[in-house]
Amino acid sequence: MFPGSGWPGFIDLGKIADMQKRYSFIVLIIILLMGTGRAGAQYKMGYIDLQQLITLMPEYHKANEMLDEYEKALLQNAQDIRDAYFKEVDSAFNKQGHGTGSQHNENMRRLREAYLKAAQFGPEQAQQMRKEKEQEIMEPVRRKAVQAIQAVAKENGYTYILSRELLITFPSGEDVLPLVARKLKLTRSGPVDPSAPK
Repeated sequence: MFPGSGWPGFIDLGKIADMQKRYSFIVLIIILLMGTGRAGAQYKMGYIDLQQLITLMPEYHKANEMLDEYEKALLQNAQDIRDAYFKEVDSAFNKQGHGTGSQHNENMRRLREAYLKAAQFGPEQAQQMRKEKEQEIMEPVRRKAVQAIQAVAKENGYTYILSRELLITFPSGEDVLPLVARKLKLTRSGPVDPSAPK
């Protein structure tokens, strides 16, 4: 596990939540501004915990598995680079004082290359690569969740669906998570059996 990457095997949903809060706050301001200009118009508003919805999706679990495999490959690559560097150090040490000046220069050149490669692939680089992969893997999952939310909003006449994290108070009757979960055939613990009665 890389420093600051959270729990092993879990995608850092904190960043998704931060972005979601910013966008939801902007939407809320727009709603309030529009509400003052359209007096008498009826708005149906709901809320959802997008993070909770995403963690219920089987795609999320597959994405976590892919990310775990990627992280293992990064760690193995880092170990291989370190091993190659130490092998070059040992080789240069053992050959010290032997051979010609050009052989010594070649050994030093290979040692420098191995050192530079090891230095360039440090924890920060590996962590950055992991974050980029995480964003790449999670984008389709997030997109599917948002599309399902939009479909449920349209089907059920919701004008706005806001992020639950943005709201301080909310009535339980306006939580659209059960509607979206049903649309995606999910339960609170995972996918729903499609043959089960509705």
